[in-house]
Amino acid sequence: MYGTWAKNEREARKFWVEVARGGEEFAENAPSTVLDAWLKAMVEKRGSKNELKPGNLYQGCIFAWNAHREGKTIQTIRFDAKKGLYDVHE
Repeated sequence: MYGTWAKNEREARKFWVEVARGGEEFAENAPSTVLDAWLKAMVEKRGSKNELKPGNLYQGCIFAWNAHREGKTIQTIRFDAKKGLYDVHE
């Protein structure tokens, strides 16, 4: 995601490579692991009436990125964009 890259190129590279490889090994609740599973699930929903809008996908990715940068674990991805989009953390 460009927003993460613009904030912290080095950390964004690490995070997105980790997401692309399935997340953090042996860490079910790591943001990269949860995001990877969520994105895979969204691919399966393509074309259905439950398909998310781009703003929701962005919101989910930034939620995981922010948790990663804060050193937090997460259970699920929060992607509701009705109240506005998350700010990208450095």
